[in-house]
Parts: sequence; C-alpha cells; structure tokens
Amino acid sequence: MIFNLLQGSELSSQRAYTVARLPSDFDRADEPHIIDALTDMGYTSQSNDYFQDDSGHRSLYISRKSEAWAGFCPLVTDKGNLWKRLVQAATSPEFVFPEYFFIQGEKISSFSEDAQKLKSQMISVFEWKKLLTELCDHPVDSDSFVFFINKDDVGKKYELNTILGIESIESIISPQESLDVVKYLAGKLEDKDAHHDERRSVMRSTLAEFLDGSSSKIFLNIINKSKRFEAKYRELYDLYIRRFSINKVLNELETKSLEYTGKVNELLASGQARALTIPGAVVAVGALYRTASFLNSLLILLAVWLIKELTVTANQVHRETFEFLQSQVESSFKKYLKIDEDEDVKDSARGNLETLIILIGKAKDRLDKIDKWSRWMCWGAVVYMVLVYIFNGK
Repeated sequence: MIFNLLQGSELSSQRAYTVARLPSDFDRADEPHIIDALTDMGYTSQSNDYFQDDSGHRSLYISRKSEAWAGFCPLVTDKGNLWKRLVQAATSPEFVFPEYFFIQGEKISSFSEDAQKLKSQMISVFEWKKLLTELCDHPVDSDSFVFFINKDDVGKKYELNTILGIESIESIISPQESLDVVKYLAGKLEDKDAHHDERRSVMRSTLAEFLDGSSSKIFLNIINKSKRFEAKYRELYDLYIRRFSINKVLNELETKSLEYTGKVNELLASGQARALTIPGAVVAVGALYRTASFLNSLLILLAVWLIKELTVTANQVHRETFEFLQSQVESSFKKYLKIDEDEDVKDSARGNLETLIILIGKAKDRLDKIDKWSRWMCWGAVVYMVLVYIFNGK
C-alpha cells in the first residue's frame, strides 16, 4: 500500500525526510490506514505530522532517520544510498537482507522486476563475502581478506579487497546463477564430515587460480565467473577423491601382499620344522653301528623311512596349498590390473603379484630340497647299514 502510494506521488527530499506530494484525488479518510501500514513496516516516529498541507496539496512526510525505524529503513534516495546503508548494516552479526525497500529516485520498490535483480546482485556479493570469510586465513576487516595458499609446493600470500561500488554491483551479469553457486559452495563447507578440511583446501586452491590474475576487479571477476569457479572446484575435488580412492586401493594392495606373504612364510616354516626331524634320523642311523640285532636295525631303518614318507607327504600337501595360494594371488591382484584410472595402481599390483609369485616359487624349491634331503637320508641309512654288516661281518 505504502509503495504504491509513493509510486503515484511526486517525491522529494527535505533534510532526512521523504516527502510525497499526494495525488489530487487522495482521500483523507485513508490517512489512518496509511499510518497503520507504516507502523507495520517498523516505523516508530512519534511525530504527529505525518500529513501536511502544502500549497493546496496534501503531502506525506516519512523520516529516513535510523532512529525512526525499528529495523532497516526501507526508504532510500537512490541505489547507491541503498548499497551504502546495506554495507553499514552488514557489519552486524544479526544482519538480514531487508525484505522490502523503496528507491525514491527511480520510484522502484523491492517488488519490481528491476529491484529483484538488484536484490539478487547485492545478496550475491554478501554471500561471497561470507564464503571468503570462511576460506581466508585472516580477515583484515569486513572488506579485506588475507590468504596463505600452497601452490606447486610453494606458499604464497594473497590479499583480496572486496569493496564494490553500485556500478560494479549492477554489472554482475547473472546474479541468480552466482547466488546458486555460492550457496552450493557454502553448503559444502557447512558439512562437517571427515572430508570437510579437504573440501576447504580444494576450495582455497580453486580461489588461488582466480587470485593469480592481474585484474584490478578480481572479486567482481570471481562473482561474474562463478560457474567457472564451481567447475574448477568440482574438477579439483574429483582429482582429490580419485587420488584418495587410489591411495585406498594401494593400501589394500599392500595389506593383501602382507597377508599372502604371511601365509607363505607360515607354510614354509611348517615344512622346515619337519625338516628338523632329519638330523634326528641321522643320529638314529649312527646307532645302527652299535646295534647288535639285525631286527633292531631294520626297525630303525623303518622309522627313518617313515620319517621320509611323512616329510614328503606333508611337503606335497604344502605344494598343493602353494598352488592354490598362487591361483588366489593371481586372481586377487590381476583385477587391479584392469583399472584404467591410474598407473600407480597397476604398477603396485603388478609389482606385488610378481614378488609373491617369486616368493611362492622359492618356497616350493625349498620344499623340493627338503624332500631330496629326506630321500638321501633314507638311502644313506640303507647303504650305511649294508656297509656296516659287510665290513663288520654282522
């Protein structure tokens, strides 16, 4: 109601008052309703001189003084004045962009299409400033920020001034698009999950791409190229996620390699433990020389033969286990060779696979040696017994 009345009136300024020279057909019976509407908007002036007669015309006087309003005064002389007052009000932590305003010079209210675009442009600037406050290392004041960002393993200091005049505000090309982007980015920072610090770091790296520019209007450039900023952020964050996934796969490969190495060593240790029975058998063979009974000698030879058979049989079981383990290793690691995204995964998988195959091969060779020693021990015992009985006449 108030804004429609102002748009249909002749407006002027007297000191800190907006004076609306009302149309000639204005009905004075509507004056109480206008006063109620002003009160609902937060107008708290105690003056009773809302309406005055000027040269035969009825005029409405509305104070623009801050103390005359419970909140933000919605009446401003021009766009520049609106922006200046908003910047001053934004220094308060409780600042909320006003729901409505009226620009006296252009006779436009916040409900008009032009004012809606201006509102989006201004809100976009404030939202970007809030985001920069979250990203910066040191806010010098509400308009200046200092960043220390590592780039190419070199720390660099950046200073960004965000002061913009009304002309720059109106040059923001796609305010709603910029607003959508900055809200998306702010939402990513508000998410306090395990990757919050990484997202902030990636966002700062993205910002560094723009801060490296030589333009004197870097802040305005960031706002106008907000879609490019978002695309760059997504690109860098995707690289981080992929690297994170690759590192996870590499750790998984390392874990599997250690697991299989442990299994190989465990099986080999078991085979070597059985090999320790061979020296005992040799001692038993040495006892043949002192044995007075041919039957006792045969019993000792039988025991030596059983030790050999048990060793060979156990080692055969281990060989079969090694064969199965090798097939598991090849199946487990070869799937990583099919990953196309990164050569690091392929190289690690290929290296671990080759190492484990060689380790399993060496383990089987050691089992073959143990089998060979046990057979030579058995045949050596037989030969030894024959020689003992030949030369000793037993």
